[in-house]
Amino acid sequence: MENNFTTNSHNDSLQKDNSKNKPLSFLIEIHIPPDQKLDMQTAENLLSDTGIKVYPLDPRRGPIAVNPKLGHWVVSGTGDQEAQTKAGLIPGVIIRSNPRIEPFNP
Repeated sequence: MENNFTTNSHNDSLQKDNSKNKPLSFLIEIHIPPDQKLDMQTAENLLSDTGIKVYPLDPRRGPIAVNPKLGHWVVSGTGDQEAQTKAGLIPGVIIRSNPRIEPFNP
């Protein structure tokens, strides 16, 4: 049975891939020096050559510091499998799956 999951060396999660060009949604963890703050422009610039479209998790806030003492920030992004692979090769960038969560309807 063929598996339809892909990953890369910097990716600790799996993305189901039915088509190489299918847009995927993922969380992007970015590690920067702890004394710096990440803004959306910096996140977009960092990922600009990958083909990823970057979004804040909360449009009112921008990137979210998940561990400010270590300089770990998170943004959301979409792109195809190739963009995901390219981004995973950038030092300090970790791609995590962002599965679509459906409303509970018993």
